[in-house]
This record gives sequence, C-alpha cells and structure tokens, in this order.
Amino acid sequence: MIAPHEVFKEVEFKDDELLQWAKRHRHMFRKLDAEQAKKVREISETFPSLTDPNKEIPDADPFIIALAVVENESQQQDLFARQCIVVTQEGRGRSKGKIQIPDVCDHYRLECIATLELFRRENWKF
Repeated sequence: MIAPHEVFKEVEFKDDELLQWAKRHRHMFRKLDAEQAKKVREISETFPSLTDPNKEIPDADPFIIALAVVENESQQQDLFARQCIVVTQEGRGRSKGKIQIPDVCDHYRLECIATLELFRRENWKF
C-alpha cells in the first residue's frame, strides 16, 4: 500500500488511532515529485470541483489520483508490474453535481474500489 504524503497531512488534523497507525507506517507515504505535481495540476484544472477551496484541512484527493496515475505510467514497461488501485469510501458523484474520486479515476482508467472490497480481495479478517 502506498499513499501520497498529503494523506498523512489530512490524518494529522485528528489525533486518533488512524494517526497513530499512520505514524507507524510512515514508509508508505510518498513524497511529491515533479511528475506527480504536474499530474495534480492537470487533475485540478480538469476537475476543479474535486476539491473544496474552503476546506480547512488539506485536501489530498488530486494527490491520491496523481500518485496512482504516475505509478501506473512508470510501470507500463515492466512485464510483472502491479497496477495501482485507488481505495476510497466515496461514491460516484457526477449525478449529484459534485465530482468525486471515482469519477476522476474513471477518466484516467484507474480501478477504484471501496475499502470493504480491499478487505475482500486481500482476504483480511477482523
């Protein structure tokens, strides 16, 4: 599992179990590089309603998608590469007038699944 560092920044705003888990797994949070930054700009320009400019905490949504797109593009030449899958609890929102992560994933042909589906695929039991 990987996530952009901007997800960690979102999690930092609430001192809870998720933050403690994130601190123990800092290695999974990827720093922003030039390719990701370029893709974040593209996503933000193409889908301006994906983020809320009035939100008080950082909004990692375009960074999540950019990381998956860039990772997948960089692995296209690798015969055994794994494709990044975006995991979110958001549903598709176009019908409601608000763009959501799955809508943007559709645009970039990224697979997007719910957290529960991740648990099923990984055969995690709780």
